[in-house]
Amino acid sequence: MAATLKTVKTLLGISDDTKNEILKLVIKETEQRILNYCNLNEMPSELRLTAARMAAELYTESRIGEALDDPDNAVVSSVSEGGRTVAFSMSARIANMTRTADEKISKMTELNRFKRLYKLPRGS
Repeated sequence: MAATLKTVKTLLGISDDTKNEILKLVIKETEQRILNYCNLNEMPSELRLTAARMAAELYTESRIGEALDDPDNAVVSSVSEGGRTVAFSMSARIANMTRTADEKISKMTELNRFKRLYKLPRGS
């Protein structure tokens, strides 16, 4: 994972180590989604750069590196009725992370070369 982390940091223009832990989580999430999509147990070396690129895009587009309490990073929904207000708020980064990752996986035609299909037993 060290080489992938270095590649992701290069793609994002990050030179210090302050975001290493969150980047490792994003890389792990991306690699697991690739393995699941392709029905593989191990990451092929040919997909390392693709995984790094996808992790960098996920990090950027889901805004996962931003603080949870940043008001620009919140999705707020409220209902007011009869002087009573109920509001719900959750981080946009959490709401968008899964959607963004799934969109990236479905668009990556490179992954299809590695996708293994399972044969169904006869009579199924």
